[in-house]
Amino acid sequence: MLRLYRIRWVVLSLLAFMALSTHFSFAQCSITNLDPSYCVNDAPVVLSAGPATNFIGNGVAGGIFDPAVAGPGTHTIYANDNASTYNIVTSGTFNRIAPPGSETTLSLLKDTDSGILGTAQGFFDFDFFGVTYNQLRIGSNGLIGLGTGGVSEPNNLDIPNATDPDNIIAAIWDDMTGTGTIKYWTIGSAPSRIFVIDFDLIRTLGLYPAIAQVQLYESTNIIEIHTQTAQFLTGGNFATQGIENVNGTVGYVIPGRDNESWDATNDFKAFVPACLDTKIVTVYTVPDITLSVTPATTTVCNSVNITVENAEIGFLYQLQEDGTSNPLSGFYPGTGTDLIIPSNPLAAPLIIKVYARNASSPACDGDLTNTATITAIDQAPLVTSNPSDVIACEGTGTSFSVTATGTGITYQWQQDNGGGFVNLANGGVYSNVTTPTLNISNVLGLGGYRYRAVVSGTCSPAATSSSATLTEQKNPIVTLPPANAIVCEGNNTTFSVTATGTGLTYQWQESTGGPFVNLANGGVYSGVTTATLSLTGVTAAMTTYQYRAVVTGTCAATNSAAATLTVNTLPLVTVNPADVIVCEGTGTSFSVTATGTGITYQWQQDNGGGFVNLANGGVYSNVT
Repeated sequence: MLRLYRIRWVVLSLLAFMALSTHFSFAQCSITNLDPSYCVNDAPVVLSAGPATNFIGNGVAGGIFDPAVAGPGTHTIYANDNASTYNIVTSGTFNRIAPPGSETTLSLLKDTDSGILGTAQGFFDFDFFGVTYNQLRIGSNGLIGLGTGGVSEPNNLDIPNATDPDNIIAAIWDDMTGTGTIKYWTIGSAPSRIFVIDFDLIRTLGLYPAIAQVQLYESTNIIEIHTQTAQFLTGGNFATQGIENVNGTVGYVIPGRDNESWDATNDFKAFVPACLDTKIVTVYTVPDITLSVTPATTTVCNSVNITVENAEIGFLYQLQEDGTSNPLSGFYPGTGTDLIIPSNPLAAPLIIKVYARNASSPACDGDLTNTATITAIDQAPLVTSNPSDVIACEGTGTSFSVTATGTGITYQWQQDNGGGFVNLANGGVYSNVTTPTLNISNVLGLGGYRYRAVVSGTCSPAATSSSATLTEQKNPIVTLPPANAIVCEGNNTTFSVTATGTGLTYQWQESTGGPFVNLANGGVYSGVTTATLSLTGVTAAMTTYQYRAVVTGTCAATNSAAATLTVNTLPLVTVNPADVIVCEGTGTSFSVTATGTGITYQWQQDNGGGFVNLANGGVYSNVT
């Protein structure tokens, strides 16, 4: 439109909001009592948002938000006053939405409009200056009318202006050729749809393009204008971009675009209801508390596995003591199938309940109605006293014992002879191999063997005792007894014994013709408690004495065979030869009397040169 002067009456917003996104919120209509999340079974909430009188969203009716009606999921709740007043947003992101392929293209002649479009064409309830409309008309000159009034006027006016058309959205209102393209379509789903009107027009004078897209947002009632190109300033023309109420008394206009010359490229502007708030609220499901729980009644070993049938995905399950809610397990996620939850160790019979909660919202919880009753706690085997090492003498018997607790316990003794532990069976030297006490009738040959008990019971696992070692002690055996001794009186001699066995000691005994008696060191005796008895300076009186060793071991004592002492006495002249006087030519003799063991005689003669042995012959005979 060309003009030399203009008169305007404009009601402008007090604030120009910069750099805001598609969703806007203004404090005067903030929803104050809506939490970010609810459980689906929570009580309905009476919404409050200052002067806002209109609330929209899933689960909202009559100003009340009901989580059960909204259902699980994330919902946007809107509060407004039917868009009675607006704020102008002059900065934002240009976004001309591409047609989806199912759009409607209008074939409009110059200075005409589409006629009435309504819900059948994809429009929806839209608040405009405090009135709700579900009909509109689209004009060929970049103009939209809410309601049923025509919008074919080519001559753009100041806003507000009582001259028709009124109740309008002026996107790029100016005189257009009618040869451009106008399309509209709806995207999204209720209550968050967007009705899009796309103008791709040609200015009548100047023949330059004017392209803009209007986006009307359901529920928020926001009006966005995305201008891709406008060259009204460059072309020397005037155009209007703004909105006006039903009687032309109130309007909001983009500064510098109220029937003025202006250019725009990839430009964003918006008219946002001053009373508007949106809140995102998430409604979470609550657990199905009727799920089956098994076993219903049982006796358990220390702990129990509880099965929740068809445990729901998105929920966590925990075992708790019924009545106190004390935890009896950690939390386990549901998988949509049967869920097995192992309990912590249990100390006494009790009733177990299953607590379930939403994994994303713990407050959405509940106790399953079915419980598990634990009637008794069976105890796993526990060895309280291990078998002890045993030292036993060969040929004797012994035993190993173990003490254990638990429910229904049994025993199995095992032996390790160097090749590893194996189970014992009754027989041979072994008996009671499946009782707390293993009996061994004879330990002969079992030295160094190890024994242990495996205790099994109603509950697993079995308990194995520590091992005990059997030490076998050998009886004393004389392998070489003392030998008889012959010695001359006054000389020394010894008696020795050789023996085997465990812990050997010795005691020498003597018999002088009667019973054997222990010797003590002293006199002619020494080493009386060693393997060798020593006699120093034996006397003739000791001849025929007997000696033996008593060999004592850890387990027993044995006597060696006796050895006899023979003492040879020394020669002793008891009657010397007497002097003899004889006549020559006659014979004579000399005699001697002597005592001693094994004595012999040798007569000697001294003719003045010393004694020399005589030999039989000549005048001598019986010289020996």
